[in-house]
Amino acid sequence: MSIGKLEDTLARGLAAVHKEITGRGPQNVRVRLLGDIMAFRFADALTQLERSLVLRPGGPEQVRTLRSELLKVCMDRFDPYLQEQLGVGIQDAAAGFDPRTGRAYGVLALSGQVEA
Repeated sequence: MSIGKLEDTLARGLAAVHKEITGRGPQNVRVRLLGDIMAFRFADALTQLERSLVLRPGGPEQVRTLRSELLKVCMDRFDPYLQEQLGVGIQDAAAGFDPRTGRAYGVLALSGQVEA
């Protein structure tokens, strides 16, 4: 399988996990693989609650906290999928979001090199 097809497969899997947990899938999911790193970006990732909350004083920080916890849950669910697709797991993860655009992004450190 080519690296592009693999990235598309992983993007669909990541979007499915996000939808399973939050009740809605993000739009325009992109995944890029580089060695033992996987980067991702979601457009329109925030739930209705998060979109409302981000407009309130202190809301962006509350959504960051919520998204941090969401990342942990998503990665627990996405790790078995990664192991099935790539034969590697997640060692570490970091993510953020832009409250102005609703985009979410992240980087995963994988347990081994990815080869297409």
